[in-house]
Parts: sequence; structure tokens; C-alpha cells
Amino acid sequence: MTETYLTIARQGRNAWWRYLLSLILALGLTLNAIIFAAFPFLLVATLQEMPMPTDDTWMSQPVWFFGVTAAVTSLMTLGLIVAIPALHQRPWRTVMNPQGQIRWRRIAQGWGVWLGLMLLSIALFAVFDRDRYTIQVTSGWLWRWVPTLLVMPLTALMSSLVYGYLLQGLGLLISRPVRLTAVVAVLIGLFNVVSSPTPPTVWDWGFGLITAGFFVWIILQDRGLELFIGLQAANGLVRLQIVRSPDTTPTFPALLTRNGGESSWLDFIVWLVILGLFYAICFYGWPAPRASAPSPATASNSRREVD
Repeated sequence: MTETYLTIARQGRNAWWRYLLSLILALGLTLNAIIFAAFPFLLVATLQEMPMPTDDTWMSQPVWFFGVTAAVTSLMTLGLIVAIPALHQRPWRTVMNPQGQIRWRRIAQGWGVWLGLMLLSIALFAVFDRDRYTIQVTSGWLWRWVPTLLVMPLTALMSSLVYGYLLQGLGLLISRPVRLTAVVAVLIGLFNVVSSPTPPTVWDWGFGLITAGFFVWIILQDRGLELFIGLQAANGLVRLQIVRSPDTTPTFPALLTRNGGESSWLDFIVWLVILGLFYAICFYGWPAPRASAPSPATASNSRREVD
């Protein structure tokens, strides 16, 4: 039987505490390495009574933001790559896909399609609502393209590995893909909405729940993380360099700043169209991946193995 994204996780050892311990080890490696590397600088700053960096410093200064982001994502990724084989006794690439080989073309497709759809929607909104965006071209905007293009793929890889790893863990308890999609959509959607810096509207609830469910479904349908990684990298590029919404981090300016942060019914409808077009293009358009993306429904046919 062909392995799916969920059934491949049943290889090796899969007790629930192994998932928790893997994340704790990855996070511990990250924190300890950062503390060790930053200790000499903190010591010098303390002895010379220099001001310590604040949250505003991390989020408003591109050098600090990209440096810390690159360090954290690299260490977290390394921690997972080490912890998964050690604790689960299966290759870490099984979190990427059942084949164990990275599909670079799929990553590129996810990146290109999502970026194209986002730019198209921004352009249409700008044409029909001239007060929606304010253009801000600063001296630092051009040079930030280099660290953005370098750091965002790494950030997308790390967040996608964590996302997929937890998804495979929950798949041991909830074998039916549709039910699993619904459960994860509620959990992640609620977290995203509740953690929003502004009071959520009914449209924000719709955004959070539907987007989380859509991400889970494309991972299961594509039998891997590559499409999701490309999407995440493109989304990070848009958020950092193209459009910045009020009350979001980081706080350094992008090319466009949206005037007014509340979502409307029109934003929600356009978002649904973007998700639908992305799915249609990636699964039924160019290049047609029908042979490599069977339905995830076969995930429920495998027997769970828990030690």
C-alpha cells in the first residue's frame, strides 16, 4: 500500500511523550545556544552600563530582526533533525514526505503561485480602492530584499516542520483526514485569532479557521510539506517587503502600508478566491501532479503503532 503523509509517521516509535520531548529538546537547544552566544555581549553591556535591547529593538531594527530570526529558525530546525531520528527511530525526512526526497519543484510552485496570487489581489485592491494603501519607499527597503530572500525560506522550513510534525502526531490519534483537518483547523484557528493584537471580528474568525483547515488539507492532499513551505516563504516575503498591516510585527516599513486593519466581507471573499485558485492551480493546473498527489483518504486504512 502506498504510504500517505499520516501513515508514514507510524514507522518507528510513536508514543505521545516522544513528540513532546522532541519539541522540548529542539527548543532547549535553541535557547541554550542563543544564551551561550549572547552571554559575552550581555556581560560587556552590563559592565559598561549599556542599554539592553528591548522588544521594540528586535522588531524595529532589521539587523536585529533578521539576525535573531535566522538564529532561532536554524537552531530549531537542527534540533528537530537530530531529535526525530533519535527519539522516533525514523528519518527526519519522513516529516517532509513519505518518499524521503525533497520535491524542490513543488516548493518553487507553491512559492510562485502564492506570490502571484497575493500580488494580483493587492493590485486589484489598489486599483478599486485608492485609499487602501500608502506607499512608503525608504532607503532600507531595497537592501532588505537580500536578508528577506535568505531568511524567509529558512523560517518557512522550520515552521512547516513543526506544523507537519504535530500534524503527524495528532494523526496517530485521529486517523480520518477530514476529521483531523477539522480538529487542527479549530485548534490553530482559535490560537491565531485569540493571539491577535486587536479584538477579532467575525471575519477574523472566518480567516483563522478556514486558513488553518486549508493548510492542513493541502499537506495531506499533496502528501508532503513542500507546497506548504513554498506558500509560507512567499507569504513571509509579502508580509515583510510588500504590505504591512497596522499593529503587526516587525514594525519596520514595507513598500505598502494598509490603512485600517479591520477585515471586511470583501476581504474574506477575496481570500476564499485566493485559496481556491491556489488549490486549483497546484492540483489541477500547471504542472498537473495527479500521480504524486493521491487523496489522503487512504490514511485511515493503516493500523496505529504506539509503543
